[in-house]
Amino acid sequence: MPKAKPDVVYIHRIEAGEWERQNILKPVADLSQTLQMLRTASFVVVGGATATAAWVAYIIGKMFVGWTETVGDLISEGSDELRRTVKESWLDPAKYFGSWFGLSENPY
Repeated sequence: MPKAKPDVVYIHRIEAGEWERQNILKPVADLSQTLQMLRTASFVVVGGATATAAWVAYIIGKMFVGWTETVGDLISEGSDELRRTVKESWLDPAKYFGSWFGLSENPY
């Protein structure tokens, strides 16, 4: 059988006096604010440390092991590969529009 709704609602309130506000609640609020700032600062520090660790790993790999390439090398290899692909594929504009636009050779 369902329970009946209560016909009376009681409100319990705890109020802090001047002494409690100054000596208990204010230090707790200050501590909470300090902890929030430390939490935010820790995210920034961890992000910076991660980026620094990645940069150091890159430098160590570049100097001692030699397994990494510079970003410029990767871009240049990628663009050379793209040029070769376009020249050898059906995407070459000189194959279709060479006589119209004066593209007798692939401009790449």
